[in-house]
Amino acid sequence: DFRSPAQAFSDVLTADRTRRPHRLLRQRIRSDRLGAGMQTIQPNMHPASVSHGAHTGSAGAVPRHAMFQDAELEGGSRGPCEESDFVSLHSSSHLRCPSSETSLYANARSISRSMPPPARILASFTRLFRAALTQLRNLSVLEVLLNEDIFAALATCHLPSLTRCSLIWSPSLPAFLQLNPHLKHLGTLPPVDYDAFPVHMPAVRMPRLETFYGTAALACAVVPGSRRVSELTLIWGPWDIDRPGSVLGALGASGATIEMFASVCARWETQLLRAVGAHMPGVRELRLHHVLEAADDEGGEEDMDELEAFYDSVADALPALRELRQIDISRTGRLADLDMVNRLGLELEAVRKWGRRSSALMQCVLVSETRWVRIRNNVWYPYSVIEAAPAPEEAGDPEVPVAQTKMMRFFWFLARLASDRELREEYGPVMRELNGPGFMDLMDSVLRDIPPSLSRH
Repeated sequence: DFRSPAQAFSDVLTADRTRRPHRLLRQRIRSDRLGAGMQTIQPNMHPASVSHGAHTGSAGAVPRHAMFQDAELEGGSRGPCEESDFVSLHSSSHLRCPSSETSLYANARSISRSMPPPARILASFTRLFRAALTQLRNLSVLEVLLNEDIFAALATCHLPSLTRCSLIWSPSLPAFLQLNPHLKHLGTLPPVDYDAFPVHMPAVRMPRLETFYGTAALACAVVPGSRRVSELTLIWGPWDIDRPGSVLGALGASGATIEMFASVCARWETQLLRAVGAHMPGVRELRLHHVLEAADDEGGEEDMDELEAFYDSVADALPALRELRQIDISRTGRLADLDMVNRLGLELEAVRKWGRRSSALMQCVLVSETRWVRIRNNVWYPYSVIEAAPAPEEAGDPEVPVAQTKMMRFFWFLARLASDRELREEYGPVMRELNGPGFMDLMDSVLRDIPPSLSRH
């Protein structure tokens, strides 16, 4: 009984023409360039008004204004094809005046483009979306990562077969979750304006929930209602990262055994690991991601000090995390002014310190994109996270080729073994057993050709 997609999106384009948009992005196009096929566009963010009124009459009439305020025309008079001073080039009424488009482009001194609010653009689609959802009784997976205005359609939708859902936060989300408490996997992204996100939310009991990805506030509302949650990813806001103990304490009250805990926040929070150890001692995998704002992507020695302090907090928390097998610590951007050699040196010291605190820890992926694997006892070997170069269409323009970073990592490791007698004595027997009796001789021969910048570290 539904309309075709073409009809639906035609409605989206033509719906509510008589309403005025609240914001317009105006772009001036100089008329003297139009004839030559060249356009000079100058963004102008001042608001303007537009009328999308119906136009009837004979073809060929030229409106005084093309679409928007300040769209001046050279000559031309009000004709029978216009009922207002403004004309939408995409309205169905304008299409009934085919010759007017040529006249508009020939006479308009400026043309602007309308950017109406999403709620207006999606009005017809939202109605169709809601009608479709109510009929999808067997729908099991729903991913809708569009503008939050569309989620008003979800507030009254009960989807009995739905088990996995990925959405953007909207005020309609709590009502949707109340109607669908049977979800097993829930993922949400915060709104663009994170300050608009509520600090506290009413509790929603979701007894079947197994994995959660979203803000700490939403987690406190839905996770305590399930004893099955095993994977938990929290996006921290500026107001809740200061109290990780209270947040994780509330989440741990469910009695669920969290095996994978991930955290996304805007700083290296040293109290976070202590809270994880106190409230989630059964964690087997930790993923900690540091998100930087663009203006903060300058790192330097200050960033190195913060990272070292964070590594120390991991060591302090390890005695309480007896089941921890893997740690993944990453961050956006680069560690500015810090070459790979400095990062690898810091990381080797960190993983060996962690290894002395925990015999269960077997693998660590750290910010240099190195996978440190525990081979035996407290012997760790650095592998590249990216073992193969990406396909040409996916490679982009990396600053350092993958093969080069792998070679740098290998040379650094050899140089470190050669320059550190204690490390060489501990690693030598293991490397010789794994790689054959000639490994140490090979290392000595390779070291003669290693650049001094590597051998000094």
